[in-house]
Amino acid sequence: MVVMIENSANLPMKNPELNVGVLTPPNSFHKPVLYSDKDATDSFKKMGDDVRKNSKPFEKQKKTPIGVKLFYWTVGITTAVLGGKKLHAFIKKP
Repeated sequence: MVVMIENSANLPMKNPELNVGVLTPPNSFHKPVLYSDKDATDSFKKMGDDVRKNSKPFEKQKKTPIGVKLFYWTVGITTAVLGGKKLHAFIKKP
């Protein structure tokens, strides 16, 4: 006799019924507009000018505080000194 254990892997798959509506085709296809090179360049420049006018000015990057720089220098020098001593001891081992 086969006993089915309650487990999510043993449950039958529950596929929902598909709800497909009525599809209506478009009345016409989109016709691409062809521009000359001059028109395209002018519109691209105009778009770039509009973007620059509407954007916020770039804020200057703040300098790193002196305390943070000193911390990094201290960690770097300490690592170099301790690492150098351990490396020297490792090399000297027979």
